[in-house]
Amino acid sequence: MPPKFDKADRGGGMICRGASERVAEAGPKDLSLLWQHRSGRPIGRIESPAEGARSLRVIGCFTAHAADAAEAATLVRDGAVGAAEESEH
Repeated sequence: MPPKFDKADRGGGMICRGASERVAEAGPKDLSLLWQHRSGRPIGRIESPAEGARSLRVIGCFTAHAADAAEAATLVRDGAVGAAEESEH
């Protein structure tokens, strides 16, 4: 299940409602897709942040030669992490 707005996730990070709107207003910039929310571990780029009713939905792509991207892609493909669909119920 994706993290909810204004509540800390398992790693202690928090997404505030309106965050993706502020990113969109800033214009097209390089938005790094980070592995485990760690700024020193970029694995790709975010192409589209959008807010759902209860949480943030991020569409991104992995960088083929990033050190942790292959591991992340495998874990997502196998359903072990991420790629959760938000339920509006």
